[in-house]
Amino acid sequence: MEKVEVYLKAQQQKEINVIKVKLADICQVWCGDEKYMSKINNLVLYEFKPREEKRTYKKVFSILDIIDKINKSFPEVTSWNTPARLMSLGGKMLQKSFW
Repeated sequence: MEKVEVYLKAQQQKEINVIKVKLADICQVWCGDEKYMSKINNLVLYEFKPREEKRTYKKVFSILDIIDKINKSFPEVTSWNTPARLMSLGGKMLQKSFW
């Protein structure tokens, strides 16, 4: 099985207006294999449950959790170039980095 390298670039904080959060909504992805890049960009990270009342949805993602989700979906992905930081959607950033 051929190994695939993936590079992620994520902002520390990102606000989006979608119910179904895909990786491409919160990170820039680069991969030498276009087939994998498309699949990884469309990977659903989280889906908010719709509510009747209008309100703000908030969710905090760790870049390490994102990498773990990609690895579970695509075990052949091995190489990462990204800082490990927490990201927040619609809220303030909790922690800049782990080091």
